[in-house]
Amino acid sequence: MLIDLPTTSPILKQTFDLEKKGEYRKAYNLLANSVNFTSYNLVNGDDFNINPEIILRLGALLNYLGIAEQISHSLDYSKSLLFTALRIFKESENSSKIAEALNYIALVHYNKGECEEADIY
Repeated sequence: MLIDLPTTSPILKQTFDLEKKGEYRKAYNLLANSVNFTSYNLVNGDDFNINPEIILRLGALLNYLGIAEQISHSLDYSKSLLFTALRIFKESENSSKIAEALNYIALVHYNKGECEEADIY
């Protein structure tokens, strides 16, 4: 069963509002606590039928947190989550979300210093 939290859900809206204020840790905690998942399994490709928008937001937030808090391997985890979301968006042919996921993937590559890879996206 897909955990249905559409983009307009209160949790995603709150998360995005916190994200815009630069409160990445609060946003991540709010979103991560709203669903029951193991990030390790998400990173390894098991999406547990979680709404891909949640996976996308978690990946984006890990990117920001990794830079702001210098969290070891967070950019790699971020990229894995973003590729998981991208795969799901491609399966559903959601072109605007595909573009958003690719944009975040490029940002992760840029933040890792992988400018040539970032240019691809």
